Amino acid sequence: MARLNEVRRALADAIRGIDGLDVFHYTPGSVVVPCAYLADVEIEPNTTFRGEDDHTFTLRVLTSAADDESGQDLLDEFLSRDGSRSIRAALETARGANGEYALGGAADDLNVTRVGAYRTYTEGGGTYFGGEITVRVIGGGNV
Repeated sequence: MARLNEVRRALADAIRGIDGLDVFHYTPGSVVVPCAYLADVEIEPNTTFRGEDDHTFTLRVLTSAADDESGQDLLDEFLSRDGSRSIRAALETARGANGEYALGGAADDLNVTRVGAYRTYTEGGGTYFGGEITVRVIGGGNV
């Protein structure tokens, strides 16, 4: 059964290779944009056949608000369905092939359930453009 911190780290690792994106498996005290971090988690206890938990994570993505257009264009790339900077595409890859565990064995499966919240965020004294990706992680995998 995977522990929560293992799942958080595995989610961050799944998107860590995206060019130009700083990634945290926790909510940082201060940010340098562009960055993504796991902001929130909801736990649904004992939902799998093996009695494991499901987790719903909110992944927050921030870009610069210094130049409105370029910050929002970059955010579009990170939140898009596909492309070399797509967080969604990286997460889909981390699901693994049919019959395999997701996140390198940390979960049974995962699913991107929502992309949204295009707005400004105030974090650590700065204001940034941002969006959120909601990811449901099912079960404890093989860890």
